Amino acid sequence: MAQYPLLISGQSLVRQQISNWFGANLDQLDIIGTYTLLYNASLLVKTSNSAALCIDGIINTKDNGLKFVPFNPPLTVNTNIIWKKGQVFSSAGQVFKEALTDQTNKEPSH
Repeated sequence: MAQYPLLISGQSLVRQQISNWFGANLDQLDIIGTYTLLYNASLLVKTSNSAALCIDGIINTKDNGLKFVPFNPPLTVNTNIIWKKGQVFSSAGQVFKEALTDQTNKEPSH
């Protein structure tokens, strides 16, 4: 990663995690910008000699000139999904919530 200028998420929590992963101050990395939407960052990556740090699967990298390269050893992040207490979901939303809950209950927490 050190050979590429980096785009990273603009979220402060993510910036702290990146700093922890690399064991360095973010000022020591060649960060050329931050992004809110990974799709927009991917457009810059396609047209420049840069890389974006991201979570796999957020955008499609098949047949579009981009390649996802996982870290080795793998790095993980925790993600929270919240909703308003008493939220009434659409049918599709309810199915999604149930599938997410089932999947979450199968995986060990980190």
